[in-house]
Amino acid sequence: MRNEVAVHASVKTIKRALTSVNIKKSRARKRAFLKDEHAVNRLAWAKKYKDWTQEDFEGVIFSDECMVEKSKDRKGIWVFTTPEEKWHKDCIHGVTKEPGIKLMVWACIWGKNKGSLIPIFDKSVNRFVYIGVLEDGLVDVWQEVEDRVGDLIFQQNGEKIHTARDTMAWFAGNNIGVMEWPPNSSDLNPIEHRWKRLKEKLHDRFPNIHKTKGGSDTIRRCLAEALNVVWTQNMEGDFLESLWESMPRRVAAVLDAKGWYTKY
Repeated sequence: MRNEVAVHASVKTIKRALTSVNIKKSRARKRAFLKDEHAVNRLAWAKKYKDWTQEDFEGVIFSDECMVEKSKDRKGIWVFTTPEEKWHKDCIHGVTKEPGIKLMVWACIWGKNKGSLIPIFDKSVNRFVYIGVLEDGLVDVWQEVEDRVGDLIFQQNGEKIHTARDTMAWFAGNNIGVMEWPPNSSDLNPIEHRWKRLKEKLHDRFPNIHKTKGGSDTIRRCLAEALNVVWTQNMEGDFLESLWESMPRRVAAVLDAKGWYTKY
């Protein structure tokens, strides 16, 4: 900054000037990359739903896929040691460069409710696999919510398998309306926060999941069982309700940002 705008100022002077206007150094937040056309689409979406209330959004079934890795735990591992034990083999968190075994799961939420967690064991996920997931995880949910709420709509992102001709024909054949969704807009989907909670609870409930033995298929099935336990027992209604109730605020945040990035 000194080289660009104040060559003759000292670094300390620059720091004092920044501090005086409350500017601090921090790491840039990570978000899905947005282009100008993405912001335009996001802003148009927000304008369309700007008058929707929490009750209106209760009729939206939000969905998404999530990739869970067996060996991935974002939390650090703490150990208690004397100085001499610092490098003992039992006090080291060994890290391997080999990729962990992964499992993709799909789920949907609406209001303070959730559908089943659907594991996807197929190594390649195409439109036909996705349609199978919808048949397993959405059809009964749609009927249940329709009987209780009335008018409703299904949300999914714009992945090619989601918008393929066969997929859209399946929606039409099952009389399921699909919400137009702006690209790169995970901040607008409340289920994203559930994925974060799901992974945290997985490692809380099953701290040794990374030690699971067996071939990849066996490990994926064990991982699926553990995830289902967490999804069923540790995804409480109050947390879900807080996500659903945040939707009007998310829309307002996009409007304030003119379609660009939000805190969500």
